[in-house]
Amino acid sequence: MTVSRKLATRPSQGRKSGTRSRVNGRLVEIADAALIVLARVGSRGLTHREVDRTLAIAEGSTSAYYRTRADLLAAAANRLCELDLLDVHGQVRLANASSERIDPEYFANRLAATFTDWLSGGKRERTLARCELFLEASRDEQLKKIMARTQRAFLRQTQNFFRAMKAKDPSRAGEVFVDFALGLLYGRATSFSRPISQAKLKRLIYGAVISVIGKPLSDG
Repeated sequence: MTVSRKLATRPSQGRKSGTRSRVNGRLVEIADAALIVLARVGSRGLTHREVDRTLAIAEGSTSAYYRTRADLLAAAANRLCELDLLDVHGQVRLANASSERIDPEYFANRLAATFTDWLSGGKRERTLARCELFLEASRDEQLKKIMARTQRAFLRQTQNFFRAMKAKDPSRAGEVFVDFALGLLYGRATSFSRPISQAKLKRLIYGAVISVIGKPLSDG
């Protein structure tokens, strides 16, 4: 049984004029810089001026593209969602292209590699920015809707993996596992302890998969 390919194909963007491409390029640069600011100084430190400084561009440049702080937060959230979905799509494509059987060990290997990536280098900053945006989204309906897109995609594909692994209740197993996985990811991203190895991540993930895959889960 293969994993769903629904998220594996992105719609064609078509041709863009040179002017539009330059504008879109600057919009992406600003959104990327906003994610960096969120990771480094937190949501309270996200200002147009701080983004200008991060990009080393003239003061007032960011506000010419995103007039309000709410606009800037939404841009950062949308960019984060775009980047996260690219990673989700990539994992689906790998699974569909692989000749390996999708079993708990395969799944644990793939997710451990993904989490190691998300906890390293610039990807760790993205993970920290995600934490900040989730906190903001708890008080902002617009942000909540944006952030929910990635959550739904991650849950849907996790449930597809559990179906491929012949879980007795893949929908509930996926829900429980996603709660565990996100707690693990954000706990490690914000931890002051030593970095966790990919091998240890795999063992933790494998154990969690085995614990939820074998029997139906009740709501109690």
